[in-house]
Amino acid sequence: MNYYYPFDSRNQLYKSKLSALAEGEPLRLRLLLPDNIGIGRAYLLLRNDTTGNLDKISMKRGEKKEDYDFWECEISLKEDIYWYSFKYNT
Repeated sequence: MNYYYPFDSRNQLYKSKLSALAEGEPLRLRLLLPDNIGIGRAYLLLRNDTTGNLDKISMKRGEKKEDYDFWECEISLKEDIYWYSFKYNT
């Protein structure tokens, strides 16, 4: 059994583009979680730095990698600075 990081912002396995995005350009984010811990839902939490608005974006279960499931979503944003984190429920 291999051990993986849940998310690595410097790895295209988790983040489809590793540099700045143009406005409206799609970005896929993926979270990798063990399949034996009973994840019910996973979310991307996205905060706009200018407005402070927080969006909770549902992620969908995707492909498997050994004993892990990918959870993923695709977003496109307006020009600004954004902060993000992930949340999941078991």
